[in-house]
Amino acid sequence: MADVRFEDVESTVEAEVALVVSEGFPDLINAKIKVLYDTKKRVTGDKIVLGRMMKSNDLLRHMTYEESKSDEGFDYFLFLDKMAYRNIDPADRVRLVRHELQHCDVDFETEKNPYGLRTHEIEDFYEEVAKNATEPEWRDRVALVAESLYDEEAEREKDSKKAKRNSPAEFAE
Repeated sequence: MADVRFEDVESTVEAEVALVVSEGFPDLINAKIKVLYDTKKRVTGDKIVLGRMMKSNDLLRHMTYEESKSDEGFDYFLFLDKMAYRNIDPADRVRLVRHELQHCDVDFETEKNPYGLRTHEIEDFYEEVAKNATEPEWRDRVALVAESLYDEEAEREKDSKKAKRNSPAEFAE
């Protein structure tokens, strides 16, 4: 397959996300959330993006209604950095998912689509600061893991290209 940026997550990751929703986000219990891996390093400012929540739109709803098993399609898309997510411990996975779910803003009083997004209240969310009081630097630790993995991958690719350039040319007779 071509160099694809996004991949479906494993069913175990979907289950992890569903558990986080059920344990702390009652307004999202009925929301349809599509979870995808982002296979490429994404940086905003000077920080690596470990996860991202996106609200659906009419086009995405149309394109995903069959997979979502609803007439409405998915309400949200949760993107997780594949390199980071697969290499962090389970507690940090929960922290990352929980942080991204904090971006979901649900207003059942509205007559239109109740699912929206919200930005950070501070560099994080007040609720997350309280929940992560024992591990306030979790995001920095996870970002460091991801950065080092991406650096290792870049170094391997560089060495591979160098080896190809230095290998003797083969000629067909």
